[in-house]
Amino acid sequence: RTIIVPIPLHTRRLRWRGVLLGAEVQHVGRIYLDNTESRAASIDPRTILNLTGGYRFGWKEGPQVELLVRAFNLTDVEYETSGYTYWDTSTAVDTRYVEYIAAATRNWLAQVRVDF
Repeated sequence: RTIIVPIPLHTRRLRWRGVLLGAEVQHVGRIYLDNTESRAASIDPRTILNLTGGYRFGWKEGPQVELLVRAFNLTDVEYETSGYTYWDTSTAVDTRYVEYIAAATRNWLAQVRVDF
């Protein structure tokens, strides 16, 4: 039995004088959608790049504010996250169908965090 967990291969973060910079490279190998281990019913390997940038400021005795912007799938790779297979046996010839669930293309997230 193979368990596949998408784990970032490399994550680096740098914090200096309130500035935050981060990069994450995530690689996921081939994912088989059923137990036949057929390439026709699998998801290709992929490598994704995510970046983070932000700034933290505040007062000694008051709230701390952090502004972050994250870019996911920065290289805009088109890939699938999962899928499934099924057979149609209602006709004279059995037909296997493979369905994929697409991942998000390049997308952004802005975040404001206030710590009291």
